[in-house]
Amino acid sequence: MESLPDELLLIIFQYFNRFDLLDSFGNLNQRFQRILEPYLYEIDLTREDLSYQHFVTFYQYIAPIQGHYLRALKLSGEHQFRLFQSLIHLFINLESLTLKSIVFFGSQEYAQLENLLTQALQIQYLSTLSLSRLDAPETIASFASSNLTSLILLNEHNFDYPHIQQPISTIKYFSLNLRQFQSTTFSSVFKILPNLEEFKLSILNYYHKSTNQHHRPNVQVPKTLNKLYLEFKHEEPLNGEVLKEEFLDVFKDQIRSLTLIVYNATIEYSNLHNLLNDFTSLVTFQYDIRSLDSNFTSSSALDLNLNHINFCKNYSSFNNCTILKALNLTFHDQSTLSPDEHYFLTEFLGSLPKLDTLTVFTDDTKAVIQQLKSLVSKKSSRKMTQFYIEDLRQNDPKDHCPRHPPIYDTTLIYELSQLFPNLNTLTFPCHTKFISEYPTTLTIFLKQLQNHLPKLTHFTLKLMYRDRDTYDNYIKNLDECSWLYHTTTRCLYPDYNGSWYEAHDLHIWL
Repeated sequence: MESLPDELLLIIFQYFNRFDLLDSFGNLNQRFQRILEPYLYEIDLTREDLSYQHFVTFYQYIAPIQGHYLRALKLSGEHQFRLFQSLIHLFINLESLTLKSIVFFGSQEYAQLENLLTQALQIQYLSTLSLSRLDAPETIASFASSNLTSLILLNEHNFDYPHIQQPISTIKYFSLNLRQFQSTTFSSVFKILPNLEEFKLSILNYYHKSTNQHHRPNVQVPKTLNKLYLEFKHEEPLNGEVLKEEFLDVFKDQIRSLTLIVYNATIEYSNLHNLLNDFTSLVTFQYDIRSLDSNFTSSSALDLNLNHINFCKNYSSFNNCTILKALNLTFHDQSTLSPDEHYFLTEFLGSLPKLDTLTVFTDDTKAVIQQLKSLVSKKSSRKMTQFYIEDLRQNDPKDHCPRHPPIYDTTLIYELSQLFPNLNTLTFPCHTKFISEYPTTLTIFLKQLQNHLPKLTHFTLKLMYRDRDTYDNYIKNLDECSWLYHTTTRCLYPDYNGSWYEAHDLHIWL
């Protein structure tokens, strides 16, 4: 291979996994190392299509030797946070670090994240830190170097941190993806980050308006702030009065650059000048304001219950769903679809170019798979990478009746491999028929799963029954396997007498 030109080697390398390439050819000689070095610049260990084998290859063989080439790294969960504590100091040229939390306020995960952060913040060139939430703010304030100027929160709830006393003074750019905006949000942000120059705020679900204007906090905007990005994604329409009083007027005296994105606007946005009249320093204004006839297109996910659709009247509501990536589909009588239902679903599923995630709520896996085979085109099926099967009562939080997993069919995995051959994520509840077929040894099933779905990397089995023996047998079996990693989640299910019982989800990384 050494006689081949660089251009041809790069073409050949496109057909290999990057971790296999780095493990096989890394540090082979100067020429190969120079060609492969860019493959190490950005490493994302949070990808759904990353297998556990490739993760181990990177962690054990690549990172210890070639870690100094890394520029950007993404990690997730307590397992990865713990493992990389002993390696993070080797990534001396790291510029960007992303740490995605999986457990919401899980004490063990929090401790591992804090330990990892303490070491990572001492890396000289680290300039951008991305977290799910503002975990360990005191650690960031205490250990951040002057080069750490960008902070990104990927999935913050409401940014309510009244206990934080020490500001993080090095941060100049802050991006906040917020599920719930409150009247105190701006004050909290600017108290913790007093030297901001650029602020990006994206409100994901809804806006909670102040109930009393006279008690609204007096917001002290940092004098350094001059660039603002506001994005509203929640389903409730946002009117001009709220936008102006609660958001724009806060920044009217100093913002020089404003970007405004609204996905569900009212008609009054036709006169944008009224919203900006009071801005005294504004130089640049960019906007994308959409007035939607239907909430279905305001999100990348959609819940679709066939029993709640009038196919004659409501079909036009679904005509503009090109951004849809995830679909939750409820089949109450999956064995038979009316001609209208079948026509609607066939046309609708074929009109979603970005759809890659499908969740079906059903009580019979065999029947629903047969229906999907007649509804999904071959082109659409090859795009599907994540598939979830749930029991019918899963999507009704008010239903406290006992839950029953969908009937398991022994041909399920084979049928899925024919329907969705490129799946990397699969979840389904554990039925008694599954336990009868695999009473003690879950790894036999996992090997079959890998044979039929070679791209599968994440599998979740939901043990909904109060069956401790099955759970213990499966855990013992999984603990003996070095070729996978597993975690468990404790779940509560309603019982017949109105009480609740404990069961577990098994999350398996293949």
